[in-house]
Amino acid sequence: MGRKAGLADLTAGELESLKKVYNQSLAINRHLVKIAFEKAPYPTVPYVVRELKYLIQKEKNHVS
Repeated sequence: MGRKAGLADLTAGELESLKKVYNQSLAINRHLVKIAFEKAPYPTVPYVVRELKYLIQKEKNHVS
């Protein structure tokens, strides 16, 4: 996302969004985040979160 300080650069709201998504699926890993980042139309937290939610839902549908 172009931030040099990593997590320290995120706002409280952005961190909360990421935590909520992580709570939805503990299977989130570096690979899944990378895929979400690559598929997001813009490299921002809201778009990456949206893609993560989509990938989580897709994973749940294939397992069920």
